[in-house]
Amino acid sequence: MTLALAVWLIAGIGAQPQPSGTVEGIVVDAFGARLSGVIVALSTDVDSPTTSTDADGSFQFEGVPPGLYTLVASLAGFEEVRLDDVAVAAGARSSRRLVLTLSVAEDVTVAADPLAASDAARSGETQVSGPTLTQLPLPTGNFEDALPLVPGVVRGPDGRLNLGGTRASQSALLLNGLNVTDPVTGQFAVGLPLEAVAALDVYTGVYSARFGSATGGIANIVTRPGEDAWSTEVEDFMRRVRFRDGKIRGIRSFAPRVRVAGPIKTGSLWFSQSINYAFERDRVEDLEAFEPLPRTEQVREMFNGLTQIDYAATPTHRMTFTLAWFPGNVDNVQIDTLHPFEAAPDSEQRGWSGAVSDHLVLGPRTTMNTSAAVKAYDLRVLPKTADASRVTVDGVRQNYFNRLSRDSRRYDLATTLTAERDGPSGSHLLMAGGELTHAWYRGEDASLPVVVSRADGTLTRRIDFHGDPTVRASNTQVSVFAEDRWSPAGRLTLNLGARYAFEQIAGEHTLAPRLEASLRPFDGDHTVIRGGYGRFYDRLPLIAGDFESRQSRRETTFGPQGDAAEPISILEFANRIAAGGLRTPLSNLWHLELHQALGDDTQVRVGYRARRGSRELVVDPIAGAGEMLLSNDGTSRSHEVELTVQRRLREEGELNMSYVWARAQGNLNDFVTIFGDQRDPIVHSDVFSRQPFDAPHRVVVWGVMNLPKQITIAPTLEFRTGFPYTVVDEAQRAVGVRNEGPRFPNLFSLDLLATKVVKLTDRMSARVGVQIYNLGSHFNPRDVSNNTGSARFGAFANSVTQGVGMRFALVF
Repeated sequence: MTLALAVWLIAGIGAQPQPSGTVEGIVVDAFGARLSGVIVALSTDVDSPTTSTDADGSFQFEGVPPGLYTLVASLAGFEEVRLDDVAVAAGARSSRRLVLTLSVAEDVTVAADPLAASDAARSGETQVSGPTLTQLPLPTGNFEDALPLVPGVVRGPDGRLNLGGTRASQSALLLNGLNVTDPVTGQFAVGLPLEAVAALDVYTGVYSARFGSATGGIANIVTRPGEDAWSTEVEDFMRRVRFRDGKIRGIRSFAPRVRVAGPIKTGSLWFSQSINYAFERDRVEDLEAFEPLPRTEQVREMFNGLTQIDYAATPTHRMTFTLAWFPGNVDNVQIDTLHPFEAAPDSEQRGWSGAVSDHLVLGPRTTMNTSAAVKAYDLRVLPKTADASRVTVDGVRQNYFNRLSRDSRRYDLATTLTAERDGPSGSHLLMAGGELTHAWYRGEDASLPVVVSRADGTLTRRIDFHGDPTVRASNTQVSVFAEDRWSPAGRLTLNLGARYAFEQIAGEHTLAPRLEASLRPFDGDHTVIRGGYGRFYDRLPLIAGDFESRQSRRETTFGPQGDAAEPISILEFANRIAAGGLRTPLSNLWHLELHQALGDDTQVRVGYRARRGSRELVVDPIAGAGEMLLSNDGTSRSHEVELTVQRRLREEGELNMSYVWARAQGNLNDFVTIFGDQRDPIVHSDVFSRQPFDAPHRVVVWGVMNLPKQITIAPTLEFRTGFPYTVVDEAQRAVGVRNEGPRFPNLFSLDLLATKVVKLTDRMSARVGVQIYNLGSHFNPRDVSNNTGSARFGAFANSVTQGVGMRFALVF
């Protein structure tokens, strides 16, 4: 905390306090329909901070010093518009309405009509712009690295992202509003280069009824279109070398990124291509004393790309085509001290997602957006050998137990009708639409025998799997929604919506209402209060559709001597679905937030969110009935209190500091965790307890500080409480209540990126710098010896090491 405050104070050195105001507005087309994704700049002779309009066409600049400014709005397919002499007064709100005309038209119209004060933002909504993402010290150049900077987003001990106090499989990832999560497990499964991202929007509160199929949060990636001038960006083509014993031992990482964008036909057809190659070695230093170097590291090789074509067919019709691809291989997946080389599988991933979106103006202030998409995601998880897996008191010491090979497809068709109307009761932004989704998967899921041994090497248990390894399932979902953003008074905005859905696996009709209110209780824009309630339904993962036909297990228990010829008991566990079948999981969310302007350039957000989940999928081994039972008996609950402070700095800089107090509890035998892509053979009895990613206290600080001489300093700092873990005995049985005992040590991580812009020619600039990970080499262990029979019981290991790399980028 002391270091975080020091960074906060240092960032303010040289900043001259002065009274500030706000510039806000909406951007519409010639027919009055609101436009999302428009880049809006607030320009002076000194700097030009930028933002992008949200899904409702709204934008806002806060903490603006008094003076005269120029508003500039640009969007592919439309003529850029400028509005000069926008006056900002201290403590006042300046509202503007910008009208864009498609570039194929002859005239450009800029309207400066005052806009009635309204609040388009939603609770728990955080946006990080694409330009900001590229300036932060992110390890691999992928958008997922930025998500933990958002309050309420925690990367769990399994490396997956947990939004709003929920498991990773309960949230959804969208690409330009279309779902791109893995239909088999419901987890994130797409990679994109940072340069392809215009904005990253994260919703952990009551989000719009347009979005569904998630009981947790929503992350929506808005991609960058091409423009009327060709541009090229080349990032991070400097290799980071690996040292050992004072000598260079190969490449540690190499993650170059390239983006090329420009017009195919000026004014009507634009092209954008972003590519990211990532090669990364993540070594486990604690294994180096026992294994040669190649057997002590996870090797990850990914190739991500996005192709986008934007076409303005007529002044009232534009289309966007996108194709994302994300193949990759990982050797020694999640290798650590408990899962060394032989026990770490290899994986192969092949995936792509293609979409076409159509934006049509139907009339004054009325538009229709239609999208169609196809996603393919194929995965192979391969053990090192065909031998049995051996689980010891010191971890898995022989082979990974499961071989997975599956292909999947998802097909989406969605349409949204938007209309803006004014009436005696106030203004209304009306939206209605529907979505049809079909998904399937097929493949093989075969498990090898698992042998569990005591500290002396004798057998205590053996697990065998039998049955047809073929897996296959499909699901079809139909959903419709309606929403009204109603402003009955200048200070009050109501968001009322509902979403209906039906899905094939559950065979259930669901209705999810949502209500949120936003109030400005005082004159001016210094204080905003938001509160609301929402019900959210998830989509069942495809692996639930064929659960009963999957391989079943047989568990054999041995006596103290471990004699395989004289077992004590043999239990068969057949896969069964609870009586009444499966239902759609749901959650109920309540929230209250206060937004307050403090001083000249600081905004404060204080919020409380409470979420209760029910009908969640859990698996429980019922020995007496001989069943591995899948049911909707799972529940969860989470509470979050958030304090976020945002400070605007000179030259488009910013600094963000958040503290979150949180509690996350739920049934621990989550179905996707136990039967997902990467799993553990030991299945304990289900219990309600702390979630594996529960972190009661968390502080995140990040920012971009632009100093004189075009030097930029970008730190990211995280402190959080250590995650809980379960203690087990020699037979791998839980000791006490799972996750209610000890925790990992508290985590502290500080990364830093320092760069300088060097102008090479009139059209070409270079950005050079140095990037440091885990500055200070704080001990942040990822492993713990949690078995009471181990001589190392209670010892922590596998800390993240400090890394240093050079950054070099070209822009022309």
